[in-house]
Amino acid sequence: MCMGLAGLVVAFGVLVVSGVAAAAAVIQARAANDAKRDAQIALTEARKARDDVQDLARVSTAAFVRQAEAQEKANLLKEEQMRPAAWSPPKWVSGDLHAVTKTSRRPIKVDSFEIEPEGAENLIRIGGPENGLYAYGDSFDYMVSNRLSVRVRKLTVNWRYEDEPKSAVSRYIIPL
Repeated sequence: MCMGLAGLVVAFGVLVVSGVAAAAAVIQARAANDAKRDAQIALTEARKARDDVQDLARVSTAAFVRQAEAQEKANLLKEEQMRPAAWSPPKWVSGDLHAVTKTSRRPIKVDSFEIEPEGAENLIRIGGPENGLYAYGDSFDYMVSNRLSVRVRKLTVNWRYEDEPKSAVSRYIIPL
């Protein structure tokens, strides 16, 4: 009987230990599930933070590109302001003869001269390089002869820097 009682005590002890182990396993399973849920939440938050950082990086990069483009335009405008004018103002030479000198260091191509009003073309004589290319210091001269009925009002020089496309025409207007 002692053996029976001892076996019963051992069986009861095993039962208690098994119950405690089962309770510990349930607690561990709950803790693991809680940790898994917390890890999922942390992963979701980390992915959202990553996406937010990527969005901010895109916005920042776009702003930087716009800023760099604006700075480039500002630099070009400042460079243009510092450049000497392409042409000098007309200078009287003698009588009705005037001269305009190219003051820019860049070679210039004069594409055409326009006279206003129409019909006054015969009242002005323009002299300069025949090929229309002007180097630094070159000039063209013009002589205006006014008649009582028709008067030349404006001479327009259509020009561009030689290294620019034909579509980049500038205009130098000389009121007469």
